[in-house]
Parts: sequence; C-alpha cells; structure tokens
Amino acid sequence: MIAGRIGHPTGRHAAFGLTAARLDDVFALLPAAISGGVLVLASLFVPAASPSRAMSGWIADLGPGALSGRGRGAMVGALGLAPSAAATGGAAPGAGTGRATARDVGRAMLMVIVASLIAATAIAGLALLTAAR
Repeated sequence: MIAGRIGHPTGRHAAFGLTAARLDDVFALLPAAISGGVLVLASLFVPAASPSRAMSGWIADLGPGALSGRGRGAMVGALGLAPSAAATGGAAPGAGTGRATARDVGRAMLMVIVASLIAATAIAGLALLTAAR
C-alpha cells in the first residue's frame, strides 16, 4: 500500500523516516538513471521493441518523484505498454496503450537479459581499463 509508506506525507507517518526516504531518493538517482539508459540501449536488440518510445518513456520518468520508475519508463515505452496508475502514482510515462500479454513478458525478459549483458560488458571494460593503469 503506497499510502502507508514510511517517510511519505500521510498524516501519521509524515515525519517518521523522512530523512531516510529522502536519502534513498538521492542515492538511487544515478543507478536509476543508468538502468533506464541501459534499457534504452537494450531495446535496440529486442525484436518489436521501440528504442524511440523507450527513450521517451525514460525521459518522462527522469523528472522528480519516484526514482524506482526510471527503468520502468524505458521498459514500458519500448514494449508499447501503459503502466498502471498505481505503479506511477497517477502519472503514466510514455504513450503506451496496450496491456501486457505473454509475448510482452517474453520480450521484457529478453530486454532484461540484453541489458544485463550490456551492463556486464561495461563493467568488465571498466575493470580492464583500471587494471591496465
């Protein structure tokens, strides 16, 4: 239930954990933005995924607010899906219109696998560069 989360303005819980919630937002900023970018790159290699919609969904999720949604915007944009209002807090990134099907789940899994390979390659490359110095 979103309304009862600690550190969010809901009467009884408004002050409790506010610092922890804000620190979580700050520390999640960079990883969340990177994950969305990697998913945009992954959409280039997934059949029937739209890199342009992935980019617009990612950009729509870059604004202030729930940082956990950064990768979600790229994913739903690439697959042409509409995120639920509950998941977005009422604001849906991207212009998705469809509901997820079994085929979409398969494409999402492929996107996650490709994104993981891209991230692992980037990390290995950085490790080799720092080891060479």
